[in-house]
Amino acid sequence: MAAGRLTLYYLPIRAKAEAIKYILKYGNVDFDDVTIPWSDWGAEKEKQEICKLGQLPSIKTKDGNLYIQSNAIIRYVASLANITPTTPEGILKADEVLDVADEMHGCNFLCNGHEEGSEAFNTAKETYFTKMPNWLSASERILGDGSYFNGETPSYGDFAILHPLMLAQYLDSSLLKEYAKLDAWYAKMCSIESVKQHKAECETKTYGLPDKNCLFKNLPGNNK
Repeated sequence: MAAGRLTLYYLPIRAKAEAIKYILKYGNVDFDDVTIPWSDWGAEKEKQEICKLGQLPSIKTKDGNLYIQSNAIIRYVASLANITPTTPEGILKADEVLDVADEMHGCNFLCNGHEEGSEAFNTAKETYFTKMPNWLSASERILGDGSYFNGETPSYGDFAILHPLMLAQYLDSSLLKEYAKLDAWYAKMCSIESVKQHKAECETKTYGLPDKNCLFKNLPGNNK
């Protein structure tokens, strides 16, 4: 890992770092993607050299400073990728979508942490999806008739909400059937070359908590 390079630190799960990776790859921003193995995480968490609050993701900038908190990092990498809206209202809208995405992040543990098919998994899934119509209806209203949430090109809000919607569709592939505008937006986002490449790469790797037979350990192509 070269000195003076942008470096993202995370764990072998598809969760809070996904939007960050989507944005960096979309913007062709060069960075080191460092995955901390579960076997090393206890020691790293105790040292707190890369995790000020004992959690990840974190990012080390080219000047050697380390920063934490996923939404702060999302906004930072969006500026590097030149996808930050240019007006205060545009930023407000991107943040609105970012906050909706935050409310939807229960899918992270469903896919990465629960034993797939267990009683706890089924209960959590049912609880999660009872909230989904409200999130989807609100998202479609925010999207309106635009190609993306902020107009004709994606902003960081688009990549932030892409992640939970993608995970939710592993759990229910018919999720967007009744939301035509949101479904069209989702198809457009998934057709972006960098998104396709990242998703395909993820689906050849094993993700999830080490002691759980979670959904992401059972996807076709994993454990290759």
